[in-house]
Amino acid sequence: MASERITDLKTVLFEVERRPIYLRDVKKDSFGDETGDPAYHREPHFEAIVDVERNFTLAVVSEDYRLVKNDEALKLGERLFLHIFSTTTAEGMEVFNIIQPETRSFCHVDFIHKGHSLEP
Repeated sequence: MASERITDLKTVLFEVERRPIYLRDVKKDSFGDETGDPAYHREPHFEAIVDVERNFTLAVVSEDYRLVKNDEALKLGERLFLHIFSTTTAEGMEVFNIIQPETRSFCHVDFIHKGHSLEP
């Protein structure tokens, strides 16, 4: 049984942000038992990518990671669409299907152009 296609772009347009990561420093005595209150320090070379709406960590990335948010990726896709189909507007561009896990950690958006084909 085939599942229904998802075509509503609102499902992939949610806010994500970079957040610092803090590690817990635990002091232990000579027996290995924790002593006193733990201290925390910021991890300088890594950050968390967080789904703001759900307060869910999607990934831990290096400080050099380039985050491309879904709305930015869709705009880049539209620019490619305009170039591939040699047109000046995105009229005819239609979402065919969206694939995204429940965690929302990634998505694939398939577009079609009504009336055009890439066949020779």
